[in-house]
Amino acid sequence: MAKEKDFYGLHHLSINVADREEAIKFYTEALGFKLDFRFDYEYPDGGVDRNSFLTQNGTTIELIEINGVDDPAPAARATNNHFALYVKDIEKVKTQLAKDPRC
Repeated sequence: MAKEKDFYGLHHLSINVADREEAIKFYTEALGFKLDFRFDYEYPDGGVDRNSFLTQNGTTIELIEINGVDDPAPAARATNNHFALYVKDIEKVKTQLAKDPRC
């Protein structure tokens, strides 16, 4: 079992959005986040994820517009909502989690 000391905290939280530019405006203007960077990831099938990272007071969120979200997307891309943790030893944590039947 992974122990509390193996984790340092939340790295970022990812949220799927319908319109990246509108979401950036909301998070920066209404909630006071700062836009750190943005990039597009192009898939071989022509799909595009439009990603942006924003921060405020040590909290980082990733906004992902997946093909405009209204377009059909492969299931692997439709599950981009996620959170990421800081860990002390990723290999140790991976090994521990691989033994857990819930993972």
